[in-house]
Amino acid sequence: MSLPADFVVSANNGEIRFANALSAGTDIHTFVLAVQGGPTAAASALSATAGNGTTAGVTISGSGSAILSLTGTANDLRAFLASADAVRFNGTASNTSAYTLSATVQRSTGNVVRLATTAQATLLAVGDDLIANADISTTSGNVSVIAVRDVRFNGTADIRTGSTGAGSGSIDIASATGSITQSASSVLLSTGADAQARLHAAQNVTVGDIVLAGGKVSITAVSGSVLDADALVASGSASVNDNDQDITAVGVRLDAGTAVGGSVNHLETTAGTLTARAANGGIWVLEADALSIDNVTVTVNRVLTDGAVTSSTVTDAIQSDLRTTGGNGPIVLRSTAGHLTLKDGSAGGTAGAAISAHGSGNVLVQALGAGSNIQ
Repeated sequence: MSLPADFVVSANNGEIRFANALSAGTDIHTFVLAVQGGPTAAASALSATAGNGTTAGVTISGSGSAILSLTGTANDLRAFLASADAVRFNGTASNTSAYTLSATVQRSTGNVVRLATTAQATLLAVGDDLIANADISTTSGNVSVIAVRDVRFNGTADIRTGSTGAGSGSIDIASATGSITQSASSVLLSTGADAQARLHAAQNVTVGDIVLAGGKVSITAVSGSVLDADALVASGSASVNDNDQDITAVGVRLDAGTAVGGSVNHLETTAGTLTARAANGGIWVLEADALSIDNVTVTVNRVLTDGAVTSSTVTDAIQSDLRTTGGNGPIVLRSTAGHLTLKDGSAGGTAGAAISAHGSGNVLVQALGAGSNIQ
């Protein structure tokens, strides 16, 4: 079950409206709305008006949590949740401790989607596929999107946040048994020098646009490949790489059980530092400007079910070099402008080597820009 593209959460003077949280129908659903508040001197309350199969409201005072369970047909719940003053959060929130608002929609089949938003963090977690048809955004919060199976960002569904320090603005996406797939139009964006993004999937990771111009990105495809979502473009009678940059970051760490990029459809990057591993295939990277091959490590904040990130981080350890470790995988590294600097990193590998291909794997290192060097 997924949140539809027109799902909307809005607030005005304490009023909360959930528009289009459910598809129309007569099936019985349970919609659970929860609020957890931090310390504040003002009393706070979560309440719902009577009607449409709802239960009475519940309250919180000062701090604690409140849960409101609404049961009825999808049609009734849709009308109720979108109506004015149906669900209200009353009271003055603390200026220093965020309030967490979470919603769960459950059908009789047991499929559940949870949405939680706070001033500091966003968490989506689901036991099946998680499909985003609309944006997930927070000004400077951390975002975690976690699924047992696939995570998909359809159309122009984005994640947008910003980092104001090490504890904010990270993007954390994980698929325990499936793949992570962005459409070609999907953007994962975090601004700021401390921005970090981690994508970790059991199978493939398909990249639309990942933009952390001042930060670092780590992508792991445990048994699959890191792929470009963009289609090839026509050039005469040939199909060639597009001009869209798949990953823009100061540091990029790529680790694939099969391959990084494709032999024709390369992974396009604008990176300061890059490291990549492929265990049973090749590495194909097309860089837009100057690039160093060196160490990269990434740490993100994992949002917990209470909306906090206290003592909750996930780290991808330091990785160095460009290496293929199986399948006679080739390595192709090209830069359209700028120098290519090859450094022997500190995280294992072949001593003294910045680029190492497995077996009979071929290596191409190419600096295409006028005046560009390989050094």
